[in-house]
Amino acid sequence: MIVCSLRLVFWLYKAISTLGYYIFGCFVCAVLDDNVGYATGHCLGQKLFQRKDSWLFHNVGGAIWTIGITLLGFFLGQVIPAEQIDKYLLPIIAAIIFFSVLPSLLHLYKEYRTNKQ
Repeated sequence: MIVCSLRLVFWLYKAISTLGYYIFGCFVCAVLDDNVGYATGHCLGQKLFQRKDSWLFHNVGGAIWTIGITLLGFFLGQVIPAEQIDKYLLPIIAAIIFFSVLPSLLHLYKEYRTNKQ
């Protein structure tokens, strides 16, 4: 589903090359991907929460993520010169990876401290 979502996003970007349509396409793909993930988990996994309780959080989260990441990429593309993108790309990717892994590392550290006592 993610590959289909990415193909749809790139098709939308090529067909209608305005930022607003691109962001809308990303949001639609994020919500569709979330719904497919929920349906898969509902059929194959344990039920952790009710669907009616999570609808707002998933859609708001999808909107914040798609609009935020798309606009961040757009504005960074405007600020960073094309010939210097390699200079900034690696630190940006490293920061994304670090902040993505940080909650798991903090959880492991807290668990380690609890077990040590």
